[in-house]
Amino acid sequence: MTSLLKNYKILILVFSLLLAISFIGIFGVKFGTDFSGGTVFQIKLLHKANQQEMQTITSVIEHRINSFGLKDITVTPEGSEFVRATIAETEPGSIEEIERILRKQGKFEVVFDGNVLFTGADIIQIITDPTLGYKVYQEGKSWRWVLPFVIKENAAQNFSKSIFHRCTITGTNEKGERQYDCDKTYFFIDRPNTGILIIPKETFAADSLIFSEGSYIAGIPQDTDIEEFLTNVGLPYLIVENELNEGDINKLSSLDNENKRAYIPKSLSKGIREKLISLGFELKEIEERENYPWVWIATGAQTIISLTPSVTNMEPYVKDVQNAKIFSNLLIQGSAATKEDAYRELKSIKVILETGSLPIPIDDISKEVMSPTLGYEFLNVALIMGICSLITVSLVVFLRYKYLNLAIPIIFTAIAEVTLVLGIAALINWNLDLASVAGLVAAVGTGVNDQIVITDELIARKEEEVATSLLSRIKRAFFVVVAAASTTIAALLPLLILGSSTKLVGFAFTTICGVLVGVLITRPAYSEVAKIIIEKEQIK
Repeated sequence: MTSLLKNYKILILVFSLLLAISFIGIFGVKFGTDFSGGTVFQIKLLHKANQQEMQTITSVIEHRINSFGLKDITVTPEGSEFVRATIAETEPGSIEEIERILRKQGKFEVVFDGNVLFTGADIIQIITDPTLGYKVYQEGKSWRWVLPFVIKENAAQNFSKSIFHRCTITGTNEKGERQYDCDKTYFFIDRPNTGILIIPKETFAADSLIFSEGSYIAGIPQDTDIEEFLTNVGLPYLIVENELNEGDINKLSSLDNENKRAYIPKSLSKGIREKLISLGFELKEIEERENYPWVWIATGAQTIISLTPSVTNMEPYVKDVQNAKIFSNLLIQGSAATKEDAYRELKSIKVILETGSLPIPIDDISKEVMSPTLGYEFLNVALIMGICSLITVSLVVFLRYKYLNLAIPIIFTAIAEVTLVLGIAALINWNLDLASVAGLVAAVGTGVNDQIVITDELIARKEEEVATSLLSRIKRAFFVVVAAASTTIAALLPLLILGSSTKLVGFAFTTICGVLVGVLITRPAYSEVAKIIIEKEQIK
């Protein structure tokens, strides 16, 4: 026993086991939807997608969900109008945040004077370095977030020349410095380009007040004109009272079929809703949010940023637009009531800009909690079956070699390999699905086979090989073991790298982990134990 504890291969195994148990205890083993259930999102597109568009949509959706660090994700198209996304997550807060990002088409636009200056497709880099402006900080009672980005050269030229000299000198201050009144730029995500806004008179009045007073949380500067904002939205709107008058009906009837979608608040009266439906309109209800204008929410507005004298080439003054300084490093910013909300909004905008826009807007999302296909009861059955398998293998080994001392290390080594693979899975937050468990069983089976190969080599006693040392036989056995392991890894590695969209990637992951753990840690340790037992017991 003392000699075993001094052997570095045994010490490596013991240390690795302690480390794996620590990882399992700290991070826990996470199971996929096969065992622990999850959530299914049924995503309906606004209209049918062709094959190329559907490929883009599934890729963008998968990347957005991946940003949350989830592993067990399946995103598949269903027909040409639906996408099904399954994730191993049921926590309400996480599900709500994921749904909020999935609902976004991700169409980012910066509008000035009713014209689009640049879009998300013009962004070439999202800056996440805090030293370059990426941050969340407290300002007064609210929290401010800032996301810098870089746009393409042609977009930067269009932006800089479009806003050239769009500041007016209003006077000077006590220090003799010029004071300016600058125009505003409007940032949108998923600004609707078809349909009509139906705004109750009371809602319009309340929204106008917020625009006039400004809203730090919403990102609306003081003295913003709601009419100017709606002009930059570029969508027709109708302010209504308790019922539609003849002029309202005439305006609605003049809209073509493409614009037969009405964005309405919850407070819109039942009579107007019914009239809109009778006129052939599809109603899209937009919920109100406290401290935000309803039109702000309905149009996907993110922030309004006033231009500055420097960015409009007023300070320093540039006379000719052809010599205007070009600005490609810009930023989008916003505010939230709490630090957590600010970080959540920053992450949401960052993910949307990084993953890009969906070619077709999302019409609706339904979700349901998915009960486990197999459940934890299957794990209990699998555990019992595994124990029975180990006992059976150990019995065969005992009958073959007639020594219980050889069966015990084989059982221990198999358990050690399972523990080490689970420790790795816990460390990297890997969700174990059914395929992963199957891979784990396969790896353990390969391990037992290798141990039998090692044992047979150690006790092989042909007459002409009596003088052959145990060390030589171990080397010969390990040549076979390493060759088999290399073949297994070579066969499964392409599946691990290229099969991220299939369930079989879990099988490849656990099998490769099990084989590597065996070759690098458990097999060498077992060979040392078996060598000592064979030498001591003189097994033949």
